[in-house]
Amino acid sequence: MWVSKENQVYGKKGGKKQIGDKVKEYLQIYFLSGNMDRSQRFSAKDMLQGLEERVEFGELASEELPTIKTIEGWISRFAASHKKSIAQKLLEESQIKING
Repeated sequence: MWVSKENQVYGKKGGKKQIGDKVKEYLQIYFLSGNMDRSQRFSAKDMLQGLEERVEFGELASEELPTIKTIEGWISRFAASHKKSIAQKLLEESQIKING
């Protein structure tokens, strides 16, 4: 679709704020602890509640909190990349055993 020059919009695609590094660390901890013990799995809602507790303890600012929808998206992206990295490590280990 062509847009005339005066109506053209510049800037980042989406333009939404990103999840901060500290929040990502907490989300990874919640996710990985759920992987270690399936009875301890966290939903996006549970993760948000955990992050809200971190705000109460002064570890995070309330402005840093993502929405549930953002957390759900993060979970699906992180799960996919986590599975891929695990598969890659297993493949590398099996190749070492074969070649070793």
